[in-house]
Amino acid sequence: MNPSEIRVELLGHHREIRAQIDELREDLEDCQPGGESRDDLRAALLLLAQRVRAHNEREEELLGDLLPGVDAWGPVRTEVMLREHAKEHEELYDALLVAGDAPDAGRATIDLLRKMLAHMEHEEHIFLSEEVLSDGVVHGDPMGG
Repeated sequence: MNPSEIRVELLGHHREIRAQIDELREDLEDCQPGGESRDDLRAALLLLAQRVRAHNEREEELLGDLLPGVDAWGPVRTEVMLREHAKEHEELYDALLVAGDAPDAGRATIDLLRKMLAHMEHEEHIFLSEEVLSDGVVHGDPMGG
């Protein structure tokens, strides 16, 4: 895949995740402590976690070899991407643990969703921008060494 195709695919994932986050936010408005809606919240979070994990794995697969050679910041971009993905997975796991029991699970989940949206905006600027993933940019070492 060329860089622009990678960009289109990963931005498509972001759109899907944003739509899922919007649905989850709506569901949170109906969530009652200890009720069946807590099970629904946990199920929705699990689906979101699965989608995010699949996206992050694909992103790492597509960008893992490409980002380090994009520019002088490429290795740092790659390190940041991996570190942020690990943190995101940890936060999603924590949210799943408290979704059914904690009285403030709804607020904690909303905070998590806000962080996830900010994370995607950050990725779109740092990793997925046209300046970074452009077909016209020579990726890697142009001198072959």
